[in-house]
Amino acid sequence: MARLLPVRFAPSAHRDLDSIARHISLDSPVRAGRFVEVMFAGIMSLSQFPDRHPVARESPLRGRIVRRMVIGNYRVLYSVMRTRVDIIRVKHGSME
Repeated sequence: MARLLPVRFAPSAHRDLDSIARHISLDSPVRAGRFVEVMFAGIMSLSQFPDRHPVARESPLRGRIVRRMVIGNYRVLYSVMRTRVDIIRVKHGSME
């Protein structure tokens, strides 16, 4: 069995998730709560087999390999380090 890597959120990723959840909660606090649960579960799944997602277009711009995971309409940008997974950003698909 593959070992699990800890998942670490960059401050920018925290801000992205907070901003998205606040925006959704303006229409529906319940939907915002579900959004956070789904996103968190998806992101935490990266602790096992994080290389399963493709390399993102942004990768060369950041000077390291950046992968992207799509959850609904959102793109999670992350890097797989030797000892952890770093979540860099969470962007709506239209913000490319």
